[in-house]
Amino acid sequence: MILGCPFACEFWDKIGLPLPSLSSGAISNIHGVQCPHNIPRKHFAIFIALCCRQLRKRRNGVVFRSEMAGHRQMLASCVSDAVLWKLTS
Repeated sequence: MILGCPFACEFWDKIGLPLPSLSSGAISNIHGVQCPHNIPRKHFAIFIALCCRQLRKRRNGVVFRSEMAGHRQMLASCVSDAVLWKLTS
C-alpha cells in the first residue's frame, strides 16, 4: 500500500522520490532512499514517515469511506502535517 500500489508509486514520483529499488514492496527498504537536495537531510526521515502516514490514511479513506482523494490533496495533507510537526517539535 505504501510502496507498491499505483497511486503510491505515482505519489512518490510526483514529489520527486521515484522508488525503483523498492519495487519488491519491502517497507524496510525505504530507509535506503536517498534524500533529494530540496529536502533538508535533518528532516528527511520525518518527511518520509509523514508521507507514509498520509498514504495509509488515504487508503483507509478510499476503502472504508469511499473518499476520492487525489495526489494534490495528498501532498497538501503532507505539507499540513509537516507544518504541524514543525510547530510541535
